[in-house]
Amino acid sequence: MLNRGFRIVWVKVHINNKSFHLNLPISFYAFEELLDCFMDLLNFVCFFEPHNYKPAYSALSMHTIRELLYALIKLFDSITFTEPYDLVDVEVENVKVSIRIR
Repeated sequence: MLNRGFRIVWVKVHINNKSFHLNLPISFYAFEELLDCFMDLLNFVCFFEPHNYKPAYSALSMHTIRELLYALIKLFDSITFTEPYDLVDVEVENVKVSIRIR
């Protein structure tokens, strides 16, 4: 039984010069499930990687990426469902990007 409301992460990208409009609605709960699956994969990879390993091709190790993803999951868990949120609303010259939780 679903006792929470249906929430959507709404991503909008608009570029006026090229008349490009991207509206991407993602179910909030599907997004959380995808993050959980990705977290499981990172836990598996981090099991085989040494904790103090520094890759030559990137400044971030898998352990750091796992910690950042865990912080993102905690951020989404802390959002209350009383009203819509604007997470990002940026407009520079002719490009507008917004991420909203509705």
